[in-house]
Amino acid sequence: MVAGVNSNNTLDLKTVNGITRGTGTVYYLDPHQPTARAHEWNVTVEREILANTSAKLSYVGNHGSRLAQYNSYNDAANAYIWYTTTGVAMPTGEYANVARRNFDQQVFGTIWRYQKSGWSNDNSSSPSAASVFEGVCLPGVLHHEQCHARRRQRWVDQVLQAPNLFLPGAVPADDQKRNRL
Repeated sequence: MVAGVNSNNTLDLKTVNGITRGTGTVYYLDPHQPTARAHEWNVTVEREILANTSAKLSYVGNHGSRLAQYNSYNDAANAYIWYTTTGVAMPTGEYANVARRNFDQQVFGTIWRYQKSGWSNDNSSSPSAASVFEGVCLPGVLHHEQCHARRRQRWVDQVLQAPNLFLPGAVPADDQKRNRL
């Protein structure tokens, strides 16, 4: 091959290795995506419970929406799902790599659509107590705080998988309901 010179028959399409149906991956997006959002809230209650001792309980929560996520809707089901749902042996031959796909069984492999459908939730609480001791031998104030945090987080995966990758009825067919699951 020489740069700038016609290179006919450089690759013989009848003997090309490694380029088969379904090996190409397609990524695309809608250029009119919404802006991601974040909402946060918190509340703190503090009270004196004994002389020079106070207790405090804090709660913080946040929710993110319209987060970046890929919708992968042309993945091939694994051998177990394929056989369980169809009762047919794994496909062979020229179309073997695309025959188990949900959207296109001719050419395309994985197809990922970039979309703003992801979300996240985070909630945490933190109780604490503080005491102030005034002593003859101490030149100032001694402050002691003990904190136990409890946290709960939830977020969706970066990739929303197609329902054909699961056993029938195991996941909702609707994208938003499957995303919530």
